[in-house]
Amino acid sequence: MFASVAIADDQTTPPVADNNSLASDSIVFMLMMVVFAYFLMIRPNQKRLKEHENMTKSLKKGDKVVTGGGIIGTVSKIEDDKILVLEVAPEVKIRIMTDTISEVLNQTPVSNDNKPK
Repeated sequence: MFASVAIADDQTTPPVADNNSLASDSIVFMLMMVVFAYFLMIRPNQKRLKEHENMTKSLKKGDKVVTGGGIIGTVSKIEDDKILVLEVAPEVKIRIMTDTISEVLNQTPVSNDNKPK
């Protein structure tokens, strides 16, 4: 008789996880994943886009550039913020979008005509 009571006391149910605890843990995990993705993927891409935008805005007539397709040419005219004219050979000019510029090979020095002689 006493043995059966002792056995019944040993059979305790395992603790049940609180549903609120599980929900808050999953929300914290999701927020950590979003922050992780932001710093590993989104922020570096925004930085790269900003650098490319600054590069294209600083283009001047005479700069030698390479396009994304591998065309090398010299900027002969800047029509507006998005379009420029490249001279790829003597008397051969093409119009391209500034977004396709991948690299500036050499920039022409800024001439300072106001220098005292």
